[in-house]
Amino acid sequence: MRRIHLLRFEADVEELGDLVAELEGLDLRAGWLEFSEPEPLPQGLASAAATGVLRAVAVGSQGAVTIKPRRGEAVLKDLLREHFGGCQVVFVRGGEVEAPRLRRRGSGWAVVPSGGKEFFCDDQGLARRLRRPRPWSG
Repeated sequence: MRRIHLLRFEADVEELGDLVAELEGLDLRAGWLEFSEPEPLPQGLASAAATGVLRAVAVGSQGAVTIKPRRGEAVLKDLLREHFGGCQVVFVRGGEVEAPRLRRRGSGWAVVPSGGKEFFCDDQGLARRLRRPRPWSG
């Protein structure tokens, strides 16, 4: 599995629109992982999950919703493998994830790697950095 870059982002996902478009322009895929209880759960899916099925899925013209009953805490490595194959970057909101923090700074972005130097980029510069195996070095 290719390396997936994680970026902690605590603001609203809508703020990422231009950046995600820039990533798509470079043929890079992005994902969104939110550590929160999904609400409201569709009643049919919640009931199916409560019966012990492996997965319950609802599909419509706007997308799909999957419920996988869980026991215990989420394991980040497993979540990335199961849900984000093909993504080069996953924006993470909530949870205890060790990843650089991303926040809007003016018309660009500030990225603060843990224990590292802060980077400032516009959408295009950040998207290009995320093409690298180690985007925060050099």
